[in-house]
Amino acid sequence: MEFLLKGRASWPTQMIVWFFAAYCAFVMVGSGFGKVMAPEAFGSYPIWLMWIVGLIEVVGPLMMFVPRTSFYGAAPVAVVMAVASYHAMSFMEVTTFLGYMQMPPTIAAILALIVAIVMRPDCLRKKAPIIKVSV
Repeated sequence: MEFLLKGRASWPTQMIVWFFAAYCAFVMVGSGFGKVMAPEAFGSYPIWLMWIVGLIEVVGPLMMFVPRTSFYGAAPVAVVMAVASYHAMSFMEVTTFLGYMQMPPTIAAILALIVAIVMRPDCLRKKAPIIKVSV
């Protein structure tokens, strides 16, 4: 198991991240297949948009299970789910913040964002600046 954790999160943190990825996969893969197989069923949206969203919803959660690609799967999933949450909120009559938080796209967006932050590549991690002072 050590080869999976090289320079990344600790073992319990990574197990929690994989649980979040499993939730995202459970929520999104089914709806993503529907968008890929029958994009014309989604009304006035362009078919090319449904293909892109469907592919992100199918491939993104599956990429979250591979440590090297989890960031690259989680980042687009977080964006797509945040947009889906906004779209759903604009048509719902929910008046409380907790009402918004109970929607599956909102939860999936938050969990995918956590996966993206925890599993981000080393090039996106902040390194301590090197300061040379010469007198």
